[in-house]
Amino acid sequence: MKYIFSLFCSILFGAISYSQTTPVQLWQKVEFIERINLKPPTIALDNFGNTYMLTNQTNTSPFGGTRLVKYDTLGNVLWQRNSPVGIIGIFYGSFTLDSIGNAYLGFGYDGGLPNYDADAVLVKYSPDGDVLWSSNYGINQAGDSYIYFSDMDTINGRLITLGMNLHDTILDENFLFVQAVDTSNGGVIWKTKIEGEFRPQNIRVRADHIQLLSTRYKPDSRYFVNTRVGFDGTLLEQYEKPYSGNYAIDFNCISKNGDVVFGNRADGYSVTRVNFEGDTLWRHAYPYVVLENWVRCVQEDNSLNIYATGSSPSADDNFDFTTTKISLEGEILWEKREKIQDQIFETGNKVFVSDSLIFVAGAFKPTSDSAKILIKVYDALGDERNTIVMGNKRVNSSEDIIYRDDKIYFTGYQRQSGNTTVEIVTGVFLLPKISVSDEPERPSEMIAVYPNPAQDYIRVTNIDLKVFDQVCIFDTNGKMINKRKINNREEVVPIHSIPPGNYTVSLIGKDVILSKKIVKM
Repeated sequence: MKYIFSLFCSILFGAISYSQTTPVQLWQKVEFIERINLKPPTIALDNFGNTYMLTNQTNTSPFGGTRLVKYDTLGNVLWQRNSPVGIIGIFYGSFTLDSIGNAYLGFGYDGGLPNYDADAVLVKYSPDGDVLWSSNYGINQAGDSYIYFSDMDTINGRLITLGMNLHDTILDENFLFVQAVDTSNGGVIWKTKIEGEFRPQNIRVRADHIQLLSTRYKPDSRYFVNTRVGFDGTLLEQYEKPYSGNYAIDFNCISKNGDVVFGNRADGYSVTRVNFEGDTLWRHAYPYVVLENWVRCVQEDNSLNIYATGSSPSADDNFDFTTTKISLEGEILWEKREKIQDQIFETGNKVFVSDSLIFVAGAFKPTSDSAKILIKVYDALGDERNTIVMGNKRVNSSEDIIYRDDKIYFTGYQRQSGNTTVEIVTGVFLLPKISVSDEPERPSEMIAVYPNPAQDYIRVTNIDLKVFDQVCIFDTNGKMINKRKINNREEVVPIHSIPPGNYTVSLIGKDVILSKKIVKM
């Protein structure tokens, strides 16, 4: 069932109240910055429901820094911290929260002094925003040093960081490094260096080792590199394989079984799964067309299915907001290519996978209007649950999304054309609860709607009278064309008077909705 909720207009669908079935915005806040540098804004949640938003910012080019903001559950700003402004001073991906809400932020910092190389800096903020410690891991290192990724080693109580060092002339000062950091004081417990020119791509702390993903640059080619390191820093094993073509691997996912899945942003809409040794297991791809044809995110569920999102070419030479679910074996389980009427460009930017729902954040641009933030919600079978559209500036995009406790947390940005000031938009929507009996893994509890296709009537059976009190029929535009009160566990709903076409039958209760698609002959 498709619902479109818009912040810039109100839509009424007949007599039924949609406060129970449409996402309700709880709060939204805006941070004003000068430009976004390299990385889009990102969010994280602590165990108390507070939201942390992190973004890069450029004050006066080429100077830049980071801004970290903590919001409470109502959207009030608890504190805001800006990193020191430097020639670089930007966040590359290392941002981690621990169980009590301490925030660990890594960035590259160059103070702008003559012959001053960029340093890898890690800062620990308390839940109250106090700087508990700040450590510079590149101050005694020739070349530019950066921390890109981090992950918490909860077994040993350490923060594991992945970074690189680069030098233009001293080859020995080019290396990938992984280190264990003492979270109490920022001290280095161990540090492992792997020589060569690398770009860090991802890190995952496992039960018995640490897995690293990186790109290695050699004169003959680029290589993707898979590395396993022990909890004492010992290099256990490493495999590398060259890859051809223009594609990049910075949108990737390290699987629970050690495989790596690449979403290739520069080689068209394509998803590739390789094993730890680098052998290709399968690949799903659309032909490369132009830059906007890409995959922007890949995520994995508990069954090792992969969800990819991005933009793929359509028959009318425009680009569709595309989300694909792929099994462990490479089978396309479902694919959704969303098109807003008269749009010229759409893309998904981020996927979040919960137990039964998939959330995709992105943007679309109509031909005659500004770009809009777009959030899609699908169930496990790929049926659309909700659509959220928002934004009234010239450029808008949603860049990160999290779902927890029936709430959708998001962040993105918007700005006017030609205006360097960027508004970082962060907010929360309350998502209506959806009956678990609609999930495919519990077929014995599923409500049946038949016959389908139907001509004169439909029969709805196995209704839980404690949960549902209304049955409604909606057309493809979301207009309610039939509503009746539920009195029995089995209801017969006449449909002979409605035109042939596709419809949605919805059982509605308090904060609960279950929907089935039917065809009227």
